[in-house]
Amino acid sequence: MFVYTNIFSVAYILGVDISGTQNVYSLAELESAKILRNRINREGAFCRTGERDLRVLEADDRLSGIDLPDRFHTYLCVEVESFLAKEGVEFNEVLGVGLSVAGKVYEKDGDHFFIGGNTPKRFASRLQGKLYAINATHTLRSKYPDTPVFCANDCNCTAIAQSFVYGRGGVDPRKTFYVTISTGFGGGGLNFEADELGHNVLFDLHPAVSLECSCGMRDCVEVYASGEGLVRLANRLLEVRQREFSVFSDFSGRFGADLIRLAEETSLKKDQFTTVDLFNAAESDGYARFILDYAARLTAHVLVNAAQIHDLEVIGIGGGVGENQPGYVELIDGYVQGILVEGNRMLPNGLRVEVTPLGTSSNDWGALTLAVPEKYQGVWAEVISSSV
Repeated sequence: MFVYTNIFSVAYILGVDISGTQNVYSLAELESAKILRNRINREGAFCRTGERDLRVLEADDRLSGIDLPDRFHTYLCVEVESFLAKEGVEFNEVLGVGLSVAGKVYEKDGDHFFIGGNTPKRFASRLQGKLYAINATHTLRSKYPDTPVFCANDCNCTAIAQSFVYGRGGVDPRKTFYVTISTGFGGGGLNFEADELGHNVLFDLHPAVSLECSCGMRDCVEVYASGEGLVRLANRLLEVRQREFSVFSDFSGRFGADLIRLAEETSLKKDQFTTVDLFNAAESDGYARFILDYAARLTAHVLVNAAQIHDLEVIGIGGGVGENQPGYVELIDGYVQGILVEGNRMLPNGLRVEVTPLGTSSNDWGALTLAVPEKYQGVWAEVISSSV
């Protein structure tokens, strides 16, 4: 157990959010909860460099000669030191580091390891049996043993900050949950369960939409409901229509909409559109609307299941899709309300699904709040609530 001792005029908390596409470094004053600086590295450690399948960790000259399993924790320490140096802050002025990562988190010999469905396995070490994970904290812990480093799933981290807002609004924080719909799809709550909502496997999907997930299984929620998944789903159906029309026709027959006609008339060209393009097209394109509607229904069932497991009343949705497409979140909530029945004994207070009150600040607050000691959480709750 770490005891925070402040001998400096200002004490800092450092937050680092590691996602599939970018790293976000945040520096805040511990006692005032004032965020002083953010830096976004839009080429995160695992991003492709454009040269074959090389990732940033392999192309970074600073890591030359370091074995692949040791590159991430070395890279993280170098990046953190560089960030603090630019802010004129010594590492010993940082009283805690919160690290939020996309994936499951494990601890061994004092180090934190993580692995996600989209994390390249070649950067991982074997923990036990067939379990491989990436060491995130070894270099930081070795160089700065007096500074506590905390590590948790990114959705669990954001759930802490989000619960501060809901708690001050009269909702039991334990009945709140955070879900991200972005590059991937995930969720987390205050109890730090190993929730991998995105890798819940959907049952009995039609062959027309059956897809393999990056985690190695098929038909995971993330394949259809994440930002990238929406595009994969739309492309998959366009491909099946071209190559296996009888399969496509059978799938189309399960819906009231004339999917065959919608696919013929769509302005979307296979493999030539992004998630943003899909949402923009949905304003006038029936095929794009069908894709979003289909994914929203799948998502609604997953969220109701999560609510039953964790006894939830409110789910806040963030991530690139959640934050920028409030109409889509409303669509999901509409299907959730359609699933729930009046007088449901298991969720008597119902379930509300909405855009997270943290808005676009979820990455900022998530990792930071992980490292905030209990005595300061009241101040942080007040500041976060008043800033959103």
